Amino acid sequence: MSWLRTLTLITMIISGFAAMPAASPAKAIGPGIYRVIPGNLGVYAEPGGSLQKPGGQKLVSTLSKGQFFVVTRLSPSGKYAYGQGVDSEKVFRGWVRSAGLSIRLIVVPQPRFTG
Repeated sequence: MSWLRTLTLITMIISGFAAMPAASPAKAIGPGIYRVIPGNLGVYAEPGGSLQKPGGQKLVSTLSKGQFFVVTRLSPSGKYAYGQGVDSEKVFRGWVRSAGLSIRLIVVPQPRFTG
């Protein structure tokens, strides 16, 4: 097991025990660690991916309900979230629909630049 996968798994496990906000939004609103809501959530190489479209985007992996996804940024519209997840075999990066994520467990701090 690689150190990155081990670190990611430990972070996700610890975050499950962190205090949750009283009310959480029904979609990703910013960087953080989220739980997957639907039964299966596709992770794509580019935002807007769908197997329904002719020539649809490349499917990177699929997350199941209750798994975690670490969001690092949102698309300009806020409809898609980019980040990384862990399935049973590997750590992967890609885009998901932000509406498929709920309960932000940990807020990921953003770097502040001073000029």
